[in-house]
Amino acid sequence: QRRVHGIVRQRQFGMLALGTVCGLLPGWGLVAVYAPLFQEVHGGDYNPSNIVTVVNAFYTAGRFVSGPLGDMLGPKWASVLFLVLECVLFGVGPLLAKTAPFAVFVAAVCGIALAFGGVKALMGPLNATVFHPWNMDSSMGMLMVSVMVSQTLGPIFISFLHSALNNSVHSYYLYMYLMCALSGVGAAVESFVRPL
Repeated sequence: QRRVHGIVRQRQFGMLALGTVCGLLPGWGLVAVYAPLFQEVHGGDYNPSNIVTVVNAFYTAGRFVSGPLGDMLGPKWASVLFLVLECVLFGVGPLLAKTAPFAVFVAAVCGIALAFGGVKALMGPLNATVFHPWNMDSSMGMLMVSVMVSQTLGPIFISFLHSALNNSVHSYYLYMYLMCALSGVGAAVESFVRPL
């Protein structure tokens, strides 16, 4: 077994930790603002709670789908596929919000939630693939720091953008473009992760 400090020094650990942050930070930020995002994109008197429930169901579905997809493609490529989906949907999200019917925008957000759930569920199997099951406890414990970072920074970052842009709906669009890039970085980084 590798010692804990030996795992942290591995380049693969750094790549896996960066891929985790890049994959989860966009989703955690979006989860924090589902309701106000739908309210601002739709406009008018509108209660988004039913739609938030549907989006959360897609998040759960992503966690379920990740198992069979991970078995079929392997955890690494399944995670990369989810990150590419996240990247594409974050990239087209602002355009859909401005030009497409509201339901199409909601479908894109549901796809992002599905991808977010999949990336989150595949974190453990991907970690086991890279570090082998006998090193999984220490590496997973340290990898949870990446989860904590993304859980903390995602909502803070989107709140900062929203305040900096005077609570404009454009802050959500800017967030989506930035998270498109971050998800793309995550997909690229995770595609280079290999077992030790």
